[in-house]
Amino acid sequence: MLYITPPHNYPFTSCEPEPPELVELQLRYREAIRSRGDQRGTPANPDALRVLIYQMRDDLAAMLKLEADRHAELMQGLAATPAAVGEYLRDSGLVAESPARARLPARIEGRDGAEMVLVAGGPFLYGSTQHDWLASDDEKPQRTLTLPDFYIDRLPVTNRLYAKFLDQTRPSPETAAAWIDLSATRPRSRLRRQGEGYQVLPGYEEHPVTGVSWHGAKAYADWAGKRLPSEQEWEKAARGTDGRNWPWGNRWIDEQCNVDRRVGNTTPVGAYGNSPSPCGCFDMAGNVWQWTRSIISHAPGEADDRVIRGGCWRNTSTNARCASRGSWRMTHRDDHIGFRCVIDAPEPQAAPSRQAP
Repeated sequence: MLYITPPHNYPFTSCEPEPPELVELQLRYREAIRSRGDQRGTPANPDALRVLIYQMRDDLAAMLKLEADRHAELMQGLAATPAAVGEYLRDSGLVAESPARARLPARIEGRDGAEMVLVAGGPFLYGSTQHDWLASDDEKPQRTLTLPDFYIDRLPVTNRLYAKFLDQTRPSPETAAAWIDLSATRPRSRLRRQGEGYQVLPGYEEHPVTGVSWHGAKAYADWAGKRLPSEQEWEKAARGTDGRNWPWGNRWIDEQCNVDRRVGNTTPVGAYGNSPSPCGCFDMAGNVWQWTRSIISHAPGEADDRVIRGGCWRNTSTNARCASRGSWRMTHRDDHIGFRCVIDAPEPQAAPSRQAP
């Protein structure tokens, strides 16, 4: 068996989304080596997978019945980007094109005016490996989950949008206080009651809303015709399919997000524009923790907590990992917790069949 050692500068960019076709190829390859008793296993992160594609190209060629010259084309010519690999696999008929990518728009606008991005359905790596020393026990083991298509807010909900929600719903003072902390004595949010309406403190309109309880986040989602994400949906939107540590890849980069109290406060959503997640979301690492609908149960008689994800401006890079989990009581409100919403994608319409003339 011939193994080819790849060059150190792999022709893939670490921040580019992994096409679902490449994920399907990885899963199919795992099954192939498992069925023949190969104990080497396959890597769970994108860089290692790319190394495997180079080192095991003879195995892949045999498994997929590729001609040597066409496989060389994949390795040398079309491997400039993961998207090109996906295109090659589709054109070769090795994998089918994702129905979501074929028939669902990549971006839509929610009822609240917020832009939402598509997270294509299919398998992804969830959680952390047993040997990940950064990971907590509640992230392990890493496993493959499959989710249907859904849309998620590209950015966390802002103070401007939450003030719009309060102005339109006009909750009672008691209800508003349960949803968001409007106190000026120990400010956890940047919103204040002004007469019959609500006003954002100047300069904070496009910062993520904070001081919102889980109930306040859910109330907004209901008003907008959306819902809070499960933590599995949140994680797939943050890391894509390949199990990366942070939205941009496996190497920590200080300038990619708002953590470690370097700014000392929230920053405008999308301020770190060079660090999108594979599906195109921003602020999936740092700035504010984000509520999910997932439950952490306690002993009988104790109130359940809700999972929060993403880390915040106060936390370290470890908390900002895509698989990192936190939790708070549903009534908790603080200056480092916000949220974003999701909606289910409609079922793609089947392509019309062609009638013979």
